[in-house]
Amino acid sequence: MGEQIKNMMVGLVMLSACAFTIALILFLKPSVGDEKKTYDLRFSNINGIGIGTRVLFAGRPVGEVVSIHEIQDARQEPTDSLGRLYFYQLEIRVDSSVTLYNTDEVTIQTSGLLGEKSIAIIPMQPHKGQIVRPIMHEPIYAQSADSLEIAFFQLSKLAETMDDTFSFMHSWMKKNEKALSGTVVSLEEAVKAADQFLKDINQQQLVQSAKQGIDHFSNTMASMQSAMQQLQEQQFFSHLSSIACNIDKTTNSISSGKGTLGKLIEQDDLYLQVVSLLSKADTLMNDVNQYGILFHLNKTWQRTRLQKVTLLNSLQSPSSFQSYFENEVQEVNLAMARLSMLLQKAEKNPEKQAIFRSGQFTKQFAEFLREVDTLADNVRLYNEQLMHMQHEGNTNEFCPPCTCP
Repeated sequence: MGEQIKNMMVGLVMLSACAFTIALILFLKPSVGDEKKTYDLRFSNINGIGIGTRVLFAGRPVGEVVSIHEIQDARQEPTDSLGRLYFYQLEIRVDSSVTLYNTDEVTIQTSGLLGEKSIAIIPMQPHKGQIVRPIMHEPIYAQSADSLEIAFFQLSKLAETMDDTFSFMHSWMKKNEKALSGTVVSLEEAVKAADQFLKDINQQQLVQSAKQGIDHFSNTMASMQSAMQQLQEQQFFSHLSSIACNIDKTTNSISSGKGTLGKLIEQDDLYLQVVSLLSKADTLMNDVNQYGILFHLNKTWQRTRLQKVTLLNSLQSPSSFQSYFENEVQEVNLAMARLSMLLQKAEKNPEKQAIFRSGQFTKQFAEFLREVDTLADNVRLYNEQLMHMQHEGNTNEFCPPCTCP
């Protein structure tokens, strides 16, 4: 009997321990704080959520659900990420030390071995440009679906989008079947042509030749750079700039008539002297044309020359020179008057067109004009010489009076 009672006592103790453990699991609740703060949460699905459901803040129990209400005008309210309406509003009470912000995420999660549902508040960093503020009395729109459900929903949407895309591609390919076939054939021919082209390039070694040309060009540019550096080190460009400056100064000096070369180029003395030499050469050529290359042996030329020299040598006074000069000018004026009369007579002649268009007349008249220009240049030369002599104050040498305008 003693052994039987002992076994009964052990069984009672074991039953009491099991009952106490079950009571702890089912009826005892963890501490959730003073529950002095109240928030309103809106959900589109509250499956597994009821009054007394725990509220976790960053994984720690801080409160519980105290009431559940149905939203009357839910169809006019915003929807969640899956397009579902927020039909329920839950009132929760949390510890006074907990403050919710507009950046925090509120969702439903499953925890424990038995799959107990709870409401989780997860603090989150604000997005770029988002202003962080605490939530006071406005409702909080929570995420009713868990992450796995959201992932399946997104996969379903992606599958629908891919199906629409494949359907569109199928219809488009069926509609443009002939064009696609031609494109494929053309692409195949282009690939064959490109392959043959590459083979030709490999056979002719064009790539190697191009590489060699690029190497030669690079070496040439390096040599040029080295040469430029040497010239710069030797101050070649500074010397060149100095030479350019000297040339510019010389050119400016010549253009302004300074120096011997400037005076020769800018002043009329050189031109007049050249004209004088050309006039003498023209006189020489006239004598050659008239008397032959040995004109100085011709008696007629000698007599004419002797008369001119005798006449010029007889000029011993200013009055005789003036008389000779006036006679010569008078001869020139008479010759010009006779030419004018001749032109007037030709103008009145019925055959004037034939006369003026005659090649001989045109040639002779052009020769006359050249003679007049030469005479004018000679007179200018004599006038310049006279002005030069007067400028130097040379009054010992006799100078003819200036008759040029």
